[in-house]
Amino acid sequence: MENYCTLYAHKSCYEEIKEIVKQTLPKARITDTNTEGGKTMLVSRKKGIFGSRQFFQISYREREKLSYTIDSVTDALTRNLTGMIGYVDAIQTSNQEIQQLLIEKIRTINAEFPILHKGDMDDEIALVTEKISEALDTIAFVSPGSPIGKSASQHFLNNNLELLLDADGVSKVSSLSVEIDAAYFDGNQQDITDEQKERKQANEKILERLEIKTNQHLPCLPSEKEILFRTPKEIAERVVGLALTNIVAFNGISGEQAIAYAKKHGVYYVLTPNEIDFLTNPTEEKKHRESWKCEGIWVLMWALNIISDLGAMDQLVNLDEISEEAYPIGAEKDPNIFINRCLVFRDKNQILDMADLYYRADWACVDARIGENEIKSLNPGLVYERHYAFNWLIRYRDQEWDDVSCDT
Repeated sequence: MENYCTLYAHKSCYEEIKEIVKQTLPKARITDTNTEGGKTMLVSRKKGIFGSRQFFQISYREREKLSYTIDSVTDALTRNLTGMIGYVDAIQTSNQEIQQLLIEKIRTINAEFPILHKGDMDDEIALVTEKISEALDTIAFVSPGSPIGKSASQHFLNNNLELLLDADGVSKVSSLSVEIDAAYFDGNQQDITDEQKERKQANEKILERLEIKTNQHLPCLPSEKEILFRTPKEIAERVVGLALTNIVAFNGISGEQAIAYAKKHGVYYVLTPNEIDFLTNPTEEKKHRESWKCEGIWVLMWALNIISDLGAMDQLVNLDEISEEAYPIGAEKDPNIFINRCLVFRDKNQILDMADLYYRADWACVDARIGENEIKSLNPGLVYERHYAFNWLIRYRDQEWDDVSCDT
């Protein structure tokens, strides 16, 4: 049999797949077989009284331990997914946002099911694939020549079977949702504390008062006792790195001058690989992207108790509101003074409250974007950047600044 496509889903979903096939092809015969490492579903039907039997097959397997991320390679599927992440990461593309979202989506996958076909059932398989993709929010990996293919090279499709990304870096979509089932978040959401429940409920009420849609199935963030927060020194060093890239993004100094400044004061080490790449070659496109990081500066300065209030979620920050004395860099300033004087930060529960709020607000922004709706009380770019900074603060997935993910 030939491969039609391979679908990937976050949920454990064999029975759901079977039910979708039954409802879509009520006259087909379905035969289940348990196989090593999974299950196989053979779907067949006969065309006419004297016609030959046509069929297709869905081979299903899932992770040994269902999760929302890949911490280690523990089975054949996680090994395959790890290789797929490397494959996607190596693709040269101008749509790096979709590339990174696709990588995050792959990390959440728990089930893989290739569809193999033989005979003349392409119309039926196309309909089944469409129904499964939509219902289970899948991504598809497709080879050239597949009846549902959208590229002349190997490529990925979203749940609407649109071109996410191909081997040549081409993408035809502007967004990709990455959602996590509460059942898979940190292994067990049944043992959440009253503190976590109260935080979740309080933030849902805040969003509802702003007429922002909430998702009650979004899991709680870990409790204060479970989190190893960034230290004040780490936060201050990160602010210095962001401030240097920010001033270049807004044409205050050149990238070359920023690097020279960092080396002169011995703080070149605070810059991340992506920031060094930006300062080395600060194109206009990169400047636009980096200019959004002022929202991250605002969050971290708030965490250091330098500013008192984060402000509204639809109002972009103005860093000029931070006094020159409190800001970490300047023509005649040694940024080490700022780093060394930042010894305390805001109450941890306050940080978690805001981290949880922006996590839920970011979900609302993603949901609105998918539905092509607008939320007047939220600025999606602002919300994303603040969610990003908070995830770094609470060591979400223990990721460093360049690699922070904003799962919703």
